[in-house]
Amino acid sequence: MSMLYALLCLAALNAQPNASPTYQDRVGVCVHLEHVRKGGLDRVKELGIGWIRTDLNWESVERRKGEFDFSAYDRLFADADRLGLKVLVILDYWHRFYDGPRMNTNVARRGFANYVAKALQRYKGRGFHWELWNEPNHPKFWHPKPDPDEYNALAREVQAVFADLAPGETLIGPALSHLDLDYLTALAPVLPKFAGVSFHPYRDGAPESIVPELDGLRQTLGHLTPQAPLVASEWGYSSARGRMTDDQHADHAMRTLLTGMVAGVQRTFWYDLMNDGDDPQEREHHFGLYKSDGNPKAAAKALAELGKSLRGHSYVGRFALASPQDFALLFAKADSYRWVAWTIRDRATQADLAVGVPEVRVVRPVQGASVKPSRSGRVSARGRRSWKSRGRATCSNVCRRSAPRPVTLWIPPRPRSRFGQSSPPSRGHGPRRPSRWKELGRHAPAATPSVCSGCWTRRCLPYTGPPPGRRPRSD
Repeated sequence: MSMLYALLCLAALNAQPNASPTYQDRVGVCVHLEHVRKGGLDRVKELGIGWIRTDLNWESVERRKGEFDFSAYDRLFADADRLGLKVLVILDYWHRFYDGPRMNTNVARRGFANYVAKALQRYKGRGFHWELWNEPNHPKFWHPKPDPDEYNALAREVQAVFADLAPGETLIGPALSHLDLDYLTALAPVLPKFAGVSFHPYRDGAPESIVPELDGLRQTLGHLTPQAPLVASEWGYSSARGRMTDDQHADHAMRTLLTGMVAGVQRTFWYDLMNDGDDPQEREHHFGLYKSDGNPKAAAKALAELGKSLRGHSYVGRFALASPQDFALLFAKADSYRWVAWTIRDRATQADLAVGVPEVRVVRPVQGASVKPSRSGRVSARGRRSWKSRGRATCSNVCRRSAPRPVTLWIPPRPRSRFGQSSPPSRGHGPRRPSRWKELGRHAPAATPSVCSGCWTRRCLPYTGPPPGRRPRSD
């Protein structure tokens, strides 16, 4: 099992409320109208996810030229309001009445701008975010072939409509397929007027491999729109036969949403809510968290447990561990803290935490949760690799002051020797410090976690884990 996360309830720390966006506000899922007809939005709420992303298809609302009918979307958005879900609306695609499928004519652009104006007049002021098009750099979604100049012309028309009718609404784009930096650079005339830059970082390797790739994206955006937040508005993995099992799919679903936070992405949307078909070998049919009949897959159960555990908690930062392939994320709320830890290494791993509380709730994907008593203020959780994902990850570090209590985190490699040794005994309120153990927050005050803007580079703690061949006792 490649992922484990330990959830610590550290109450009575007199912590102050955290104003950062919560876990629910930073994760979303893509839905379609047919999902809503199957009760899909109620399932979104069960997942502990706060956002949905859906098409507002032009041809679906203008079935007769000049006549608009938004009734199907009215029901979808009403259900979203009822459930407290926020909405990212995709403005797409071409229309057969207006030179479709081409979008490179004045007729097509003016018709699209009119459709956008009708949508804004109906839905502005409801807190929706808007996204212009879906993957314009993909030949499936831009005919006859992708052309950034044609997208720029359309974007100017749409941005002008927003400026005239709804200057307070949030418009993002361009929802690129993958991280196409050449195409993105060609959008320099329109990018500064977007409130965020969206992209779809699909990959066959590990989700964590996006972290170094976004450095190149930020370098490109630094010359165009340096302050624009990044939004991964579509990202997922298929569980089709031969690609990965349902348990591996669940593992990737959690890591995808959490890695977006590590990478500094404002919001990550999983694709898709439900399977789009039943062919066991068709890749496009199996991105969903639920089967096409509405039954939950392992990924839905895992995300529901994760969302329940992190409800109301805000992401604070990532701690440095033994390897850049090891991850430990801290989430905080006014009266509690949560640790999320996993690794993408191929060997068995262990997370050893000196928590200073009588018990810890340890949650493992798919298997569920259990409560483990601490021993001398210490608890251990072990996991074993079940899926080999390729990719690299970089390490961001939270400063020592971020730890609410003395915390020692380490994930040692699996020992090659048959004879492992127990960890040193604990003394007093925390563990004795061996010469090569890595310790975080040993002398930190019990205060609300706060990330020091300078510590991300200046306070990188090198690995000082246990000597090779030693491992802690497995509780």
